[in-house]
Amino acid sequence: MKADSEIRRVAVLGTGLMGSLIALVYARAGLHVTMYDISEAGLEQAITRAKQALGQLREGGLETPEDSGALARIASSKSLAEAVAGAELVVEAVTEDVGAKADLYQKVEALCAPGVLVTSNTSGLQPSVLSARMTHPERFMVTHFWSPPHLIPLVEVVPSPKTDRGALDIVFALLKRVGHRPVLVRREVAGFIGNRLQYALLREALALVQSGVATVEEVDDVVTSSFGRRLATVGPIKTADLGGLHTFAAISRQLFPQLACGTEPLRLLTERLERNELGPSTGRGFYAWPPERLSATIAERDGVLLDLLRREKEKLRPS
Repeated sequence: MKADSEIRRVAVLGTGLMGSLIALVYARAGLHVTMYDISEAGLEQAITRAKQALGQLREGGLETPEDSGALARIASSKSLAEAVAGAELVVEAVTEDVGAKADLYQKVEALCAPGVLVTSNTSGLQPSVLSARMTHPERFMVTHFWSPPHLIPLVEVVPSPKTDRGALDIVFALLKRVGHRPVLVRREVAGFIGNRLQYALLREALALVQSGVATVEEVDDVVTSSFGRRLATVGPIKTADLGGLHTFAAISRQLFPQLACGTEPLRLLTERLERNELGPSTGRGFYAWPPERLSATIAERDGVLLDLLRREKEKLRPS
């Protein structure tokens, strides 16, 4: 295996939202990236998406000297062999299907040298399951980027029990080199860290609406106008420290028995699935999503994320 500083070429397999923007993350750091997809249209859309994201960063005041050549460092191919040729790191970002991913890893191993690192961007599948059919599972791990990956720095790094410690160190160092913030998930657990927290909140949010405590809009307003703002800089455990652990313990004793704890999706959610109200893709979920509302919501969200990145960048500038 090569040291992180020796990794110069990356193959990204899958060109959806995550794959295309992960490719941009690596290209912005000076690495050469080849994106792979079986669809020419998918590859073209990925390049367009990367170009738009780069423009967004430029307009947000976050352009770097390397950005001028970033797009030129992104190639595309419908040939898997061509895409992984010469790559020191392979990033898989295809559909969340264990069989499809496992089949792809076997093809990659047949095409690559044993020392090439292979990572998955899965948001919750376990690395020991994904790598079960690999000849070299020691070079495999999950690197879970968050959407949109060019604006959110966190990457959850999840090794399996068979992952080589040296490989883990290399990927950690590489992610830091490309400007991201890797966090180690110290043992395999469904959903990793972020999604477990996110879905615990979603379950309680839906339960409050379903039981008539509040409307969808009111629940979202409570989060975005109160502790959601605080969570951007102070996590839940640090918040408990600041508030006094004796206070949080007392509230926990009263509140924990009352919180939603079901193991199935709530009726409020499944009813919408039955009506094919899936969100922007069908024009309606819990909210109506006409094109102008969708564009405005994404612009507002990304504006906040850009502002947070600018503040972090300013903190790192030498005084």
